[in-house]
Order: sequence, then structure tokens, then C-alpha cells
Amino acid sequence: RAETLVQELARHPRDAMPRVRELQAEWQQHARSLPLERKVENVLWSRFKAATDAVFAQREAAFNAHDAELAANLAEREALIARLTSIDLDTTPVAEMQRALGDADRAWRQPVEVPRAAVKSLDTRFTAARAALAQAVAESAQKRWFAQCDHLVAKIALCEAREASPEEAHLSERWAALAALPVAWEKPLAQRWSQAPTAGPLSATACEDLLLQLEAALDLPASAESLAARRDLKLRALKDALEGRAAQTQDPLAQRAQWFASALRQSGMSPAQRERLRALIAALRHAAPGSLGGSAR
Repeated sequence: RAETLVQELARHPRDAMPRVRELQAEWQQHARSLPLERKVENVLWSRFKAATDAVFAQREAAFNAHDAELAANLAEREALIARLTSIDLDTTPVAEMQRALGDADRAWRQPVEVPRAAVKSLDTRFTAARAALAQAVAESAQKRWFAQCDHLVAKIALCEAREASPEEAHLSERWAALAALPVAWEKPLAQRWSQAPTAGPLSATACEDLLLQLEAALDLPASAESLAARRDLKLRALKDALEGRAAQTQDPLAQRAQWFASALRQSGMSPAQRERLRALIAALRHAAPGSLGGSAR
């Protein structure tokens, strides 16, 4: 039975030691109650002891292998945390930080066993390192979004300056010096910049409706007069829908981005309308990066 136990150890390691103890106790009992000739006893004892020693040796080898596996897993976890904490959050490109964040998440989700005493510390340190990196990514995205909105305001101001004084040559240099905007914003502004400085393409009434739609979309505060105008706009849209004159339904986000592009394309706004467009962009700064056709990356 002891010799058989050596083969069974790999399949049932937890049961091995209690069974060895039981066999040893049985051997002692039989040695007292059923004494054998010394030579026979010694031969049998040698076989029994060799079998039980083999069980102990295999068990020790299994423990050592398990300890080595735990140590290797612990080293991998420590290295993963070290990679996260070594990232320079001020100078590392955001794309690289995002890639490191994704790689770390995938690696950490892999089910590996580590020493029980280290589990809590590892989880705490990984969570802290990951949170710091994720915050840096979010802050970087927010900074880039603010910069986009600032460049948008600057390009609109240049368009307005050119429409007011089309002969000013230095405006083109200033335009070329500004960073490119997301395509959804750059394209309508480029069209506006290149066209003759005349009002359009929308009528004053259509431009007013456009601003009302955008103000409602961004949930801007409104005066009683503006609220009444918004309600009237909704009623007209509902009437058009009921009479089958409404345009084909679009995704709401795409529709709002299209409205905003049309507002950027519009030249010759009144001073009040220009002020409302600036208020829209100020509100846009505090919206989610990528809103109204901007870039979230």
C-alpha cells in the first residue's frame, strides 16, 4: 500500500500524508502484535521505509515546485507594478500611457496564484499605480480638449476679423500658424475662410434656429424669451414630422455635430449671435472630450 501511494501522490497530494501516517501506525501495531524473524522484518521494513520516504520526497518536491511557482508569479506581479510606477506621467505620450494601461489590465486579469500574505499588498499597490496612470491619461485628454476649444475660438476670431477687414494680409499668416482642428470643425471653418466675406450660407432666421438647437443640446441657461423660442422651435419640428416634411431622422449625436459644423460655417452673424456662439464653445469646454464633432484623442 505504501508503494502504491507513491503513484497516487500525483493524483491526490492532499490525501498522501494522512495515509502515510496511518500506514506507519499500522506498521508499529503489526510489529508489536505479529513479530517476524529479524531478517524478514528488516527486508520488509526497508521496502516500507523506502516507499514512505519516496512519498515524503515527492511531497517536498511538490512543495518546492509550488513555492517556486508562487515566487515567479510574485515577481511578475511586482514587475508589472514597477512598470506602471516607472512611467513618467508628465512627459510620456498619452498614447503610450493608454497602451501601458491596457497591457497592465490584461496582464492583471490573468488568474495567477501568489503567496497569500502578499495578495492584499499587491492589489493595493496595483490599484494605486493604475489609478494614477488613468488619472494622468484623463487629465491629458482634458488638456488636449481645452486646447482644441481654444484653437477653435482663435480660428473663429480670425474668420470674423477677415470678414470685417478682408485686406489684412497678416491674417493669413496667423491662420496658417494655428494648429489644425478635428476634421468636423476644420472643414467648415476652412470653407468659411476661403469664401468671400459675405453673410451666409444660412439666412438670419435659420442661423437663429441653429443656435437655439445647439443651446438646447448643451442645456445652456435660457431667458424666458429664449425658452419660448426653444418651445416654438420644438413645436415647428413636431409639426414638420407629423406632416412628413421633416428630414430623415439622424443619430442625435451626429445631428448635433452637423448643427455645430453649420454654425462654424456661418459668416456674417450679428454681434449677439457671435456672443451666443462663444457661449456655446465655453460650455463645450466642460462637455465630454469629443462632443459636437471634436476629437477625444
